[in-house]
Amino acid sequence: MKEVSIQITIAGRPYPLTVSENDVERIEAAAEQINAFADQFSQDFGVSDKQDVLAMAALHLTSQAGQAPAPATEPVAQIDSIESTEAMRGLEELRSLLGKSNG
Repeated sequence: MKEVSIQITIAGRPYPLTVSENDVERIEAAAEQINAFADQFSQDFGVSDKQDVLAMAALHLTSQAGQAPAPATEPVAQIDSIESTEAMRGLEELRSLLGKSNG
């Protein structure tokens, strides 16, 4: 499969990613869904902290999918799917950026 570079924006921050050409639409749709839920939580609960609304969006989307996230102690190398690996990379980027904004 051919990999392509894309840039998604989550909570106003750009994230460059390299994904399979077949996954571009799904990744972009997921970013839109995250932003929609984060915006909705912000409006519904009057929360302006991006970390809080992103955490709530992640919780909602994960519970909606009926999947529990891998335990934090499990190394990324043990996760089988490429999609999960990409998601973990994106989450690590988000965690890093959020840590910088709070530090």
